Amino acid sequence: MFRFLRKLVEVNGFGAIARRVQIDLAGYQRHLTPRRMANLFLGIWQMQTKQNVLSAYPYRLYVEPTNSCNLRCPYCFGWQGRSKRPLGFMDLQTFKNLVDDVGEYVLWMDLYNRGEPLLNRNIFEMISYCSSRNVATRMSSNLNLLDDSGAERMVQNGLDYLVVAMDGANQDTYARYRVRGDLRVVVENVRRVVYWKHKLGSLTPRITLRVLLTRYNEHELPDIRRIASELSVDNLLFFPMFVDAAKKENIEEWLPRDENKSWYDYSEGSNSLSTTKRIICPELWRRGVVNWDGSVYPCCFVDTGQAYGNVREQSFRSLWNGPSFVKSRQALIGGDTTAGTICANCQGSLKRG
Repeated sequence: MFRFLRKLVEVNGFGAIARRVQIDLAGYQRHLTPRRMANLFLGIWQMQTKQNVLSAYPYRLYVEPTNSCNLRCPYCFGWQGRSKRPLGFMDLQTFKNLVDDVGEYVLWMDLYNRGEPLLNRNIFEMISYCSSRNVATRMSSNLNLLDDSGAERMVQNGLDYLVVAMDGANQDTYARYRVRGDLRVVVENVRRVVYWKHKLGSLTPRITLRVLLTRYNEHELPDIRRIASELSVDNLLFFPMFVDAAKKENIEEWLPRDENKSWYDYSEGSNSLSTTKRIICPELWRRGVVNWDGSVYPCCFVDTGQAYGNVREQSFRSLWNGPSFVKSRQALIGGDTTAGTICANCQGSLKRG
């Protein structure tokens, strides 16, 4: 974690990371209740004391509105056959049942995983339902599919935090990674959201432009900063991309020439974050993932193999202490790589690419 934060500060500067933390804290301030506060600290304590059966529930939940996408980004897990899940959309009733089940404990609902959330026709109703239950919402989007009415509803229905993928300062650079995307449309849609924030007198959604650092855009950072300033967004974050750096062609094609803008040691083809299996992982104590079809997984790195259950058949709360989650926590606590769960041999970000 400290290596991760150090690299982000090195790439972005302390101010951008501080603003990122402030955005999260604003969400906590708006939605924190005594029960959620108690649940949050209980979960931290149970992780630190390495308990595998928990009385705390996740403080943050990733919920996938869809795994379909309008773009074809080269390293996306979803569209190019890395995921064997069928494409589909979460229905509104499944989503509402999930919020009813865990909403009094969860602080943040992250409305994304694989796919583009704006493709789900119920996305604004999902945001509205979370708002009605005082649950903070965050969306990560390529923002190629928003019209003026959608921008108004996004603000009016109470989205707290919007992360927009904008990986270049001109169309050619942007489309190197966001294949099929249109930078002009993205910029116009950001303007629409900012306009409706001002018109409706809303501080939310807080908007972050998120830029994957690649060989194609590393020279454009000043221009991207200028665009972010002109758009009056709340923050701009540059994020080094993950690839399989053991393959030299990945380094030569995608990673910045400036090794300081990367996670990797180019000469060794290794990830500077970690080279060993994680000993303990906060995902299993503080977070969880529910995919569009109701299937539950421990984190966003995986969506293949045996799911940990399905919220269309059981409540998330019962699955949280079900056999798969408990065995996975035991595996990480005891270092057991034969436990027979997805998490037993996890290498986290090393699996990307």
